[in-house]
Amino acid sequence: MSQLDQMIAEILERESLRLRNEKPPRRLWVFRTHKKHEYKGEPSTICQYDIDIERIITTINEIRPMTIDYTGAIDWIDKELYQGRLRQGWGTPGLHLRLPTEEWIENFLIDCVIFWGEKLGESNCEDAIGRMKILGDMLNMNIGDIVFVPKTPTNDRFIVGTVSKPYYFDYTERFGNDFRNDFRHVIELENLGESPNSVFPIPSIFGPPFRHAIDWINPNYKTYQFFEHYVNVNY
Repeated sequence: MSQLDQMIAEILERESLRLRNEKPPRRLWVFRTHKKHEYKGEPSTICQYDIDIERIITTINEIRPMTIDYTGAIDWIDKELYQGRLRQGWGTPGLHLRLPTEEWIENFLIDCVIFWGEKLGESNCEDAIGRMKILGDMLNMNIGDIVFVPKTPTNDRFIVGTVSKPYYFDYTERFGNDFRNDFRHVIELENLGESPNSVFPIPSIFGPPFRHAIDWINPNYKTYQFFEHYVNVNY
């Protein structure tokens, strides 16, 4: 190796080490937990994936439907939150967000029938992609990010926490129509705090552009300053 090549290699190694050790900038998020199967997300306009329809039909025919009963889910999810586990729905056993996309879509369409009482074909590939796209933001939530959970513990309050452990999938074994068979998408939080009353107008502050279960608070949004101010002054 020439002296020049060695210098370049050393520079590249130092830059690689710097990037590995450099923490990503802190980001702010709005996170709504859906307490039941209710909203698929905005459908994708085109499904460009090779979906195995035969596998979907065969699996559905082999498994007895067990429509989930969500009675008690709200209290359980709130209890989990106060214990530092922020959970999101659309998380039945085959929907780990790090699965290959085609497999995730197929599992979603299967679970729509098995766990959520739909008829085959009621949801489609585009619906699945829309839901996966929204849930996928959980993979972008890093340690140190700040998360706002609106309408908790009451509709005029919210919870704030700091991400202490990034996304993972809860593989705890559950059976049948237990609602805990859902809500397996988890982000762990620390330093939880409840907003005092009337910090800023609720629910309007959590209205558009925050339309999804999980939304990054873009610094270019007009409301960003309210959230940043709250973190710096009240949190």
